[in-house]
Amino acid sequence: MRTLIPRVSRRASTTLSYILSIAVLPILVLLTVFLPRILRLYVQVVYTPAQAADPQLMAKIPVVLWIIIYLGVAIAYLADGAMLVLLHRVRRELVFTDPSVTCLRILSWCCLGEAACFFFLGYYFRFSFAVAFAAFFIGIALRVVKNVIEEATVIKAENDFTI
Repeated sequence: MRTLIPRVSRRASTTLSYILSIAVLPILVLLTVFLPRILRLYVQVVYTPAQAADPQLMAKIPVVLWIIIYLGVAIAYLADGAMLVLLHRVRRELVFTDPSVTCLRILSWCCLGEAACFFFLGYYFRFSFAVAFAAFFIGIALRVVKNVIEEATVIKAENDFTI
């Protein structure tokens, strides 16, 4: 059966993923630098004009909120680094090894950490609950993939000893 979506080679797919993961780094840096301005714009959109005009509004945002937001950004840096290492290992055909399983473990814990951050942000921003659910689901899916790769790694090691 023929599909309408063209097939992309494994090498091209891995290279595209690697390029996109590298492209995330400057976006994260910009997010880190401009986060206060982004939050200020959000507050201006969500609050009434009278509330948004209050010059002390940004000062009223709790320190806990800033900590949670920047913790989420730090977790994103860690996840992107783990993703780059994993993609590098895939390009070198070192998928079924313990370091690759460790990268998947880190990625899954990062997703679960992001889910926790966005869940707590839900107290301030209601849409964060949806993001928290999505991150939680992806984290669980990555745990399953990690378990599958880990089991395949054990089987590969047994086969290598047999031969």
